[in-house]
Amino acid sequence: MMFFRRRIEGKTAKEWFHLGLSLHRSGKYEEALECFNKALEINPKFVSVWSVKGLSLGELKRFDDALECYDEALEINSKSVSAWSGKATILFRLGRNEEALKCIDMALEIDPNEAALWNFRGVILMELGRLGDAGSSFNKALEIDPDSKRAKEGLKDIEERFKMLEEVIKGLEEKEKKKKKGET
Repeated sequence: MMFFRRRIEGKTAKEWFHLGLSLHRSGKYEEALECFNKALEINPKFVSVWSVKGLSLGELKRFDDALECYDEALEINSKSVSAWSGKATILFRLGRNEEALKCIDMALEIDPNEAALWNFRGVILMELGRLGDAGSSFNKALEIDPDSKRAKEGLKDIEERFKMLEEVIKGLEEKEKKKKKGET
């Protein structure tokens, strides 16, 4: 079998990729995968195909297969922001948030001016309970994109969580005061 055939069924790797991408965007993930596989049969080093194939697999909840695609993409090009962020997304969906954070940080090392990456970093940090760091990430996203709805929502959510924490602390302090008064 020749790896670098120029066409399969009359289409180039790029044409199969674009057809697969269109099917992916239409929610036809299985059909998209067929196209991505044909593109990769023609050109197994096509990083964008590996990354979007990972997206389709993620939508089908085939997370281990998706992670393999992102790893393959990163083996070909360790500077692929889409592969790092895609891998972070799958790890986040699996609840592997520390690993997801490492991946999103790798993506940010490559492209620190992408507001969506900072927003996702904020979301991950919120899940980890690191609200101050999450706020810093959302603020960085707003520096890049002052209209970022996600960053504004994230900061509002952090503010609400801090208010809830303050109320809990206040309640505990009042309980402790009552307990001390009952002891004397």
